[in-house]
Amino acid sequence: MSNEFFREERNALVEKGFEKAQALITRDAIDPKRFINLYGKENVERDLRYVADNEEAWNAARAKESPETIEKMKRATVLEAILHEHGELSEWFGGKVTMIKTSRFDDINRGVDSIAEFEGKDGYSFLAMAIDATASQHVGGKIAHIAAKIKGGHLASVKYFEAENLEMRGELSGIPHVIVAADQKTIDELTELWLTGRNSELGKHPIQFQILEEIEMQCTAFAAFAQRVGQDEIAEQYLKMKELITGLQSEKKQTLKDSGKRDDAMYAIREELRLLE
Repeated sequence: MSNEFFREERNALVEKGFEKAQALITRDAIDPKRFINLYGKENVERDLRYVADNEEAWNAARAKESPETIEKMKRATVLEAILHEHGELSEWFGGKVTMIKTSRFDDINRGVDSIAEFEGKDGYSFLAMAIDATASQHVGGKIAHIAAKIKGGHLASVKYFEAENLEMRGELSGIPHVIVAADQKTIDELTELWLTGRNSELGKHPIQFQILEEIEMQCTAFAAFAQRVGQDEIAEQYLKMKELITGLQSEKKQTLKDSGKRDDAMYAIREELRLLE
């Protein structure tokens, strides 16, 4: 078969995955309008205009982008949706996690795509995640952004938040922030399984080991960086999250075989983190 045939097949897969991902994200994203009684109508409407203006600007910019760049953006959205669904459904983050899809405002303004809400013996912990499925050499910008925030004494925050298991509503701050990344080949593989409803295979897929390893290495690197720049409280938050993730890795390896398969995106994260040393 020709390369053109495989290219068309791949494009069709991305488009179908993107369509499903958009529907899921729209359905589950926190709606700022539910917070009018907390922030006031004018405040919420201002944030919604901010989203609309940014969407309009991005749509104009995308019209000038190459097909390859647009395809990468769509894969990022697909990965975001799969992680949101199977982080909880397939217990990629263990059996005591709730995945919360942030509002579009917090996605754009705060750079946070998802929040993982973990139930532990000492209460609840939260992890903010930015999803990055672009070419592996492009993860550096997001890592640099997180490092800059740490240096300035800031962890991640979201304005519109409702916890699933606690009476917590409003702004959530002080959250360790990490990137979750995968390369094109991995995302296409996940997309095919997702579109065909092969949840049992997604439940055993090695991507979950890669994701936990990516988070663990970032917690280690960001904690060390925070200590070097005098942000000991931030370092402590990352070390607490590292302990949680390390425990999940150990638990998961007792029930699933880790093939050791990792893709280029994870190695790109590792290389970028070395620049913080």
